[in-house]
Amino acid sequence: MIAEVKGFATLRGYRGLPRGDLRALARAVAALSRLALLPGRPVAEAEANPVIVKDQGAVAVDALAVMKE
Repeated sequence: MIAEVKGFATLRGYRGLPRGDLRALARAVAALSRLALLPGRPVAEAEANPVIVKDQGAVAVDALAVMKE
């Protein structure tokens, strides 16, 4: 799924940039998706944008989670 993202070329070390930490990105995506499994008042929708993928690690700069009523 990550390889299908429009800007994936930059994560592979495009134009001399360091390769992005794809494992960290995958962990971040998986952690965000686990919000849907929270018991009690589950998440209706969630997003993290932008997510900056570094050569070591990934950082969600902004994120939003909307809880179900």
